[in-house]
Amino acid sequence: MTHDAEHQGSGDRRRSLRVPGPFTGRRCGELTVPIRIYDLCSGGCLIESFHEVPKGRRMTLEIDLPPEGLVRVEARVLYERTGYGYAVEFVDVEPDVRAALEEFTERRGGGAAT
Repeated sequence: MTHDAEHQGSGDRRRSLRVPGPFTGRRCGELTVPIRIYDLCSGGCLIESFHEVPKGRRMTLEIDLPPEGLVRVEARVLYERTGYGYAVEFVDVEPDVRAALEEFTERRGGGAAT
């Protein structure tokens, strides 16, 4: 099943402005791993990866938002984009972090609201 098919019927789930990227960041844990981020919005992003990550896995991400600096978010894997990476949604986001993400995407011109 493609990621597009998975989202059919999800209604208006994706309404945030999106910025194509790429952006740098880190997946934090026992071992901190650098990541490249695309399609960033206040609700999630797409992470380039050549390793499978199971749907539902939770992780902590640090995302560099130039020039604001670093934001830290908790994320959950939504789906894999075969041959490219995986999409995550941000969960339990602090209000100040969500505001920073929204301001960043608005200022960067964000892609179309999706």
